Amino acid sequence: MKQKALTLVLILTLALGALTPAATAASTQAFVDLPSGYTALNVRSGPGTNYSVSGWVVDGDAICILSTGSQWTRIQVVRSGRVGYIKNIYIDTQSSPQPPASGTATAGCVSGGGVNLRKGPGTGYAKVATLSRGTPLKLWSSSGNWYYASTLGGTKGWISKTYVSLGYTAYTTARVNLRESPNGALIRTLPTGAKVTVQSITGSWSRVKAGSSLGYVYNQYIR
Repeated sequence: MKQKALTLVLILTLALGALTPAATAASTQAFVDLPSGYTALNVRSGPGTNYSVSGWVVDGDAICILSTGSQWTRIQVVRSGRVGYIKNIYIDTQSSPQPPASGTATAGCVSGGGVNLRKGPGTGYAKVATLSRGTPLKLWSSSGNWYYASTLGGTKGWISKTYVSLGYTAYTTARVNLRESPNGALIRTLPTGAKVTVQSITGSWSRVKAGSSLGYVYNQYIR
């Protein structure tokens, strides 16, 4: 009787051991890739928008792919542990996790012609866009020789530091107040067409140098 019980335990142990690698192999890490303008995406309890919302993801969230269908994929969100479904078109298996693009960004511009913005910090990652010389950028963070950046239009990706210069030149499009801080005390009023050097961008305000003066102007009035 004891021998039969021991044999049964051994069979169950081997069976569980055989199942574990299969479960691990079925889980593949990927990242959420949302279009510009998307702040978040609902995770559904089933493969369709008619199912209830079980959580949410943001651009760059790490996910584990549990199973893949023709249009919807069952995932687990690493950040929250929530399990659910999102559409296949919002999943990227090539990118690295994207840093946050909020707060204050250093201003920069593209210093080369036809420079690629990529999904990750390296030439092996897929191309997001090709930028022309002089394109203004918001530089959010860096990894090695790469900046995580966004254009003023909101396109985000990684760009080699080799092709980026810090700061960029802009001109006022109307008479605009130069202030000590966003919505702060007035330093002076700049005329239309005044040349400024943009140093950083915080929300709707840019920190600029205008002649010998340093202050903030509203983004709407520079280009």
